[in-house]
Amino acid sequence: MKKILLLLFSCVFFIQANATHIIGGEMRYEYVGPGTAPNSKQYRIRLLLLRGPTGATFINQYIVGVFNNDNNTKVVGAADNGNWAAVQDFITPIPVPINVSPCIQFPPSLSYTYKTYSFLIELPDNNRGYTVAFQTYSRQTSDNVNIDQGANYLCVIPGLSNLPVPQTDNSPQFKLPVSVICANSGFTLDFSATDADPTDSLVYSFCNAFDGGQATLADFRDPAPPPYQSVNYTAPYNALNPLGFLATINPLTGLISGTAPNAGRYVVCVCITVYRGGRAFATHRKDLIVEVSGCIPTQANAIPSFTTCDGFNIQFDHSST
Repeated sequence: MKKILLLLFSCVFFIQANATHIIGGEMRYEYVGPGTAPNSKQYRIRLLLLRGPTGATFINQYIVGVFNNDNNTKVVGAADNGNWAAVQDFITPIPVPINVSPCIQFPPSLSYTYKTYSFLIELPDNNRGYTVAFQTYSRQTSDNVNIDQGANYLCVIPGLSNLPVPQTDNSPQFKLPVSVICANSGFTLDFSATDADPTDSLVYSFCNAFDGGQATLADFRDPAPPPYQSVNYTAPYNALNPLGFLATINPLTGLISGTAPNAGRYVVCVCITVYRGGRAFATHRKDLIVEVSGCIPTQANAIPSFTTCDGFNIQFDHSST
């Protein structure tokens, strides 16, 4: 009987442990205006977290660390361990838009939701800026990284030595929609972003996702300062080829395309290098677990190039299956 109870407890613990994973996140900053103190600025920090249908239960706040990059010291806040509390912006999670190609027969049903958490902070001007980080031990099991590495969602606010005139900045904001992707088939996945600063230009690239460091809880309450460590990728995948060698990212548009890998889940991290006046001054990132499904897209045989799957009606005979 004891063995049975222990087995049942272990199964329940395993189910609960595997239902607590965030699938992706992004840390954003928005310039609000001059600070109340001389030579300071106010920012709205916003943490965006995404989960799957059986994922984590979003709580009402998460603890975020803020660090001065001039000396790697903590900017002390009023929350746990001298950190900052990012409080939920709304109560009910919002569905993430899902893009489904009309070329896919019987597409899988994907269901993701997200919430955002924010706080206002006043930061003195400095040379190298500030790092804002949320760390968690929780990362959903994926096929291209080793398990139990956690996650770190962060942003870096540029300092005066990097920031071109005007010396204010808003981070880019990645778009939310995800796409249904079929294994071993052609696909596109939009990782583009918008930027509130009209003179900034964005260049996209794959980059390392970061692990959770010393985080021991899903809502870890004492994030560490940089530097941060990359997750360990499983060959043949790596940070620059997170979906295999047949998938690439367009540096100008952020559109990922190519041939998808086998069905599974894959950690994809995209970095944006931000330019102003031809000068790179900031980097922004988004870390997301992308699901590749065992669906089958429509295959057209010997059909002229004008044939599409976008709803236009064209009369022809063919042998598609």
